[in-house]
Amino acid sequence: MSSLRDALRRLLRPEEQSRSARTVEIYGWALLVEGGLILVAPAIVAGLLQLPEFTEQGERYFRIVGLLVAGVGLLYTVSGRMNAEGFVFATLLDRPLVPVIMAILWYCRIVPGTLAAVFAAQDFGTFLWTLAAWRQERRLRQRPFLERELAFTDDLESPSIRAMQTIYSAAFFDELKMFQVVERLATAVVEDLPYQSGDNVLAFVNGMGGTPLIELYVVYRELHNFLEARGIAITRNLIGDYITSLEMAGCSITLLKLDDELTRLWDAPVDTPALRWGA
Repeated sequence: MSSLRDALRRLLRPEEQSRSARTVEIYGWALLVEGGLILVAPAIVAGLLQLPEFTEQGERYFRIVGLLVAGVGLLYTVSGRMNAEGFVFATLLDRPLVPVIMAILWYCRIVPGTLAAVFAAQDFGTFLWTLAAWRQERRLRQRPFLERELAFTDDLESPSIRAMQTIYSAAFFDELKMFQVVERLATAVVEDLPYQSGDNVLAFVNGMGGTPLIELYVVYRELHNFLEARGIAITRNLIGDYITSLEMAGCSITLLKLDDELTRLWDAPVDTPALRWGA
């Protein structure tokens, strides 16, 4: 029951809905309206489409078409609101086929030309809309890993480390969607204080013990991009396994708003088993 309530809550209040899923939802609402009009007022719809006058049986069949169209619209609407990525991708495969099928049905004189043209135009038009949104989402997801360049330390400037970082970034993109993980963690931190554009911060990316250091650097890179987009500058950083939980995989993100005094204290010499600089 809890999973059902959660699903209903997501249906009523969509969370983190992508642009492509939004286009599918809007198309679903359009189909629901069209199907409802055909079901309730078939004669009026037939007149608008300049279809031949229906017989009594023909009107019944047209109402059945409206019911089917509304059913498909409901499926599109619910899937779009639930942010079903698999369904969104499936619509990119089936909608381009509609113009071809409508052309064949019209050529065989099974479907009137105006009706075939309407269905073909709306399906192919919304397909292009969803495809554009879907491709833009993929470009935005890949850009942090494959296009942006940010130097963490002098050691990371070597080509071999850069190549390793690209490999790890690609793996994270496929398996963990690291950009979403960092965005979720960082958003909770930034909005808590809240931090504002122009702030200088100390960024602490801590490993739990089982995460390789190179992956922590990938997290730091995404954190830097996230904060930079909001006008927040990282002026000091600390990256590594400092607060661990045995060999647990994962990381934590900590931000400290810096002023001149805190920056001076952070830069003071340190000589401990865990930290050492300036000493």
